[in-house]
Amino acid sequence: MTKVIGIDGQPYTEQEQPQAAAPVVIRVRIDGPPPVNPVWPAITVVSLLVIGAVLGSIIAG
Repeated sequence: MTKVIGIDGQPYTEQEQPQAAAPVVIRVRIDGPPPVNPVWPAITVVSLLVIGAVLGSIIAG
């Protein structure tokens, strides 16, 4: 049975490892956010601009 060092520094066995995803989250936070497809933010910005233009024309119209 291998010993793994937990986040708080206390060793725990593999059987009692409910927070196994926590080191991954911490590592992702340290490394920075995962690479984002640059197309989706552009689509979001364009759609927000379109919605704003439509609402503005309705309000002004």
